[in-house]
Amino acid sequence: MRNTDKINPGDLLDPDYRKELERQKKERDKRASEDGKSRPDGSSWSNLNGDTYVKINGHIFRVESNSNRVVCCDESSEGDRIATAINSAIIWLINQPGGKDAIGNFDKFISDIADFATKNFSMFKEIYNSPDSLEKFFYHATVGTAISNKMTKSNFSELNKYDQEIGFWVSFWAEREEMTCHSKGIQLIGNAINPGLVNIAMFVKAMMFYESEIGQTPGYLEPDENLDAGLMQVDIRGGEEWWSSNFENCLNFKKGTNEKGRVDPDKMKKFNDSFNNIGIGVGHLFYKLSLVADYPFYDVKDRQAPTWKQWKIAIELYNGSEKYANKVWALVQTGEIIEMNPDGTPREYKGKRKIW
Repeated sequence: MRNTDKINPGDLLDPDYRKELERQKKERDKRASEDGKSRPDGSSWSNLNGDTYVKINGHIFRVESNSNRVVCCDESSEGDRIATAINSAIIWLINQPGGKDAIGNFDKFISDIADFATKNFSMFKEIYNSPDSLEKFFYHATVGTAISNKMTKSNFSELNKYDQEIGFWVSFWAEREEMTCHSKGIQLIGNAINPGLVNIAMFVKAMMFYESEIGQTPGYLEPDENLDAGLMQVDIRGGEEWWSSNFENCLNFKKGTNEKGRVDPDKMKKFNDSFNNIGIGVGHLFYKLSLVADYPFYDVKDRQAPTWKQWKIAIELYNGSEKYANKVWALVQTGEIIEMNPDGTPREYKGKRKIW
């Protein structure tokens, strides 16, 4: 057998040599699949040959940094579906301006997706009741991770805690509303006329700051006088129009009330799950976009990327206040809190007005 430890470029022209390399790779994949059985989901490791592997949803994948793709090693149908979804999202990202930069270190990128899946896939399956839940989750987990990587980060790490979940749901709702499926749709990075997915994610992050200080406001998990609660301060009853329509379309976001419409402590736990609550809030924002007078939401052929002005109106409708939209806008654009306290002093977060 020819030594394959040191590859002679000329040997790669030999079909038999290439077959031998492929055979050895499959053998290493087989050993990785066995080795990975005892490892927890989200684990990543490398062998002596430099191959990197990751465990996602019970399956082992080889991470091919040179070709920007993952390969399922256990030859399972479910594993192949996950790989196809991730690789499809990567292709979309690479074809986007700034997409390669958003991916960054490929090994870390895939590892971050694996960790995200470990935390959130089970909740997504409860929310999204459809045979393609696997494909939907891993596609948007991939795009969402890239969005998160490009979002502006705060020096206060707790304010960055939910960036990946925000990215996931912005990607999910943009696709669901058919805003990313054509050349005039929403791109990853925005321009002077139309915000991109990353910009929309920053709208949500700024809104979440003013709704709950991104989970730092005391009592934010408890319903207020309007029965709003959670990171995005949304209605625990699911009574909004868009809630009703989506319950009939494979989506089953968790409410905080029981069948009699009363607050249920056990149901509130799932309602306040960050993944569920952010998904509701982002969906609510996209629904408000449908109410913007000059946006052709109900004509799919003309449904192109909304303008900055149209998004600002949608943000105003989310809260019902132009003042709210202005302070969200300022936080996105400058990273600075412009709100005043009731006593007339400038509002700060841990002694700072500029938080990212």
